[in-house]
Amino acid sequence: MLDDPQIPVRKPLLDLTLVEDDACRVRTRPFDLVRHDCVIDGYQAVGLTPEQAGPVVERIRRDRPDPGFPISLRTGWDPQGMDPGRIAEELAAFTEAGIQHIVSAPWRKDIDDWLRSMDQLADLVL
Repeated sequence: MLDDPQIPVRKPLLDLTLVEDDACRVRTRPFDLVRHDCVIDGYQAVGLTPEQAGPVVERIRRDRPDPGFPISLRTGWDPQGMDPGRIAEELAAFTEAGIQHIVSAPWRKDIDDWLRSMDQLADLVL
């Protein structure tokens, strides 16, 4: 057993705290997550299209207009199995809709293919 582990700690991009009790139920809809009696530091959508993202961002921003309340989106972008042009178009559309951060999870099963997808994705979007 380690008495004093020396593990570097990196602060996450989002300090996301979800509280579930009688006063504040964690739900899947964004307007339930941004109530002022809840402790929520950000919102991450999953699997939305660019067309669906706009109304979600608009609804969240009505209650949380501060850009310091980050809105992110998880995608399944995978340049080995998708048209790279589509990824670029979706990135532009999500950005225009107000999505501030995008997390991608390529659907590769083996680590070498997954890393190759991430490298290709970085070349496309950074």
